[in-house]
Amino acid sequence: MSDDNKKKDKKPMTLHKKLTIVEVCIVLVGIIIFFIILAATGGNVGAVVAGAIVLAVCIAIAVFIARKNRFNCPKCGGILTSTGRYRETGDFTAHDDGNKTTVSERVEYEYKCSCGYTKIISKKEKIGTYR
Repeated sequence: MSDDNKKKDKKPMTLHKKLTIVEVCIVLVGIIIFFIILAATGGNVGAVVAGAIVLAVCIAIAVFIARKNRFNCPKCGGILTSTGRYRETGDFTAHDDGNKTTVSERVEYEYKCSCGYTKIISKKEKIGTYR
């Protein structure tokens, strides 16, 4: 098999794959920085707290990227668009904070890509606030 055939079989990196790799790298960098600070200071409480803060910031950034990445197609890397179809799950939650109650429901929305890929994304929708 020649080198030309090997190059043709290789799939290009999609935006979804690139963002997933970035998420993993950010978390790993946070973990490495945490252990470097821990080892360099010998377990000083202030340094451990600073390392934990750095790790938490890295995890928060990775979660933010992951939430944005869920609207990218894993097959072609395109942006998923809403089809307008949704399904109510009946999964209600109520949050009471003294003088008012907020009721929400988890709703599943259908998203589609131009390549034909379909994905169901679940979102929490606020129904109303009652006093």
